[in-house]
Amino acid sequence: MKQKALSKSVGLTDDLFPKVEPHFYTWTNRYGKNFVYWNGARAELVISEPELIKELLDIGMKFLENGLIFIVLGIRSQ
Repeated sequence: MKQKALSKSVGLTDDLFPKVEPHFYTWTNRYGKNFVYWNGARAELVISEPELIKELLDIGMKFLENGLIFIVLGIRSQ
């Protein structure tokens, strides 16, 4: 999949997402805007809906106020 994406030249007006992240592009088309994938032994959640991201960040801030650990976009806060 990566070889196929890299085999074509890139123009300034081209959509770069399929070429830069071919796996995520394929998974988004196959599974929708939100999906879980496995990175080794760790499950990772991909969320592409802005309203859902805002809601999760709001909930995350409430968790942070209570001293719990919340992970957003790969950033760990305590």
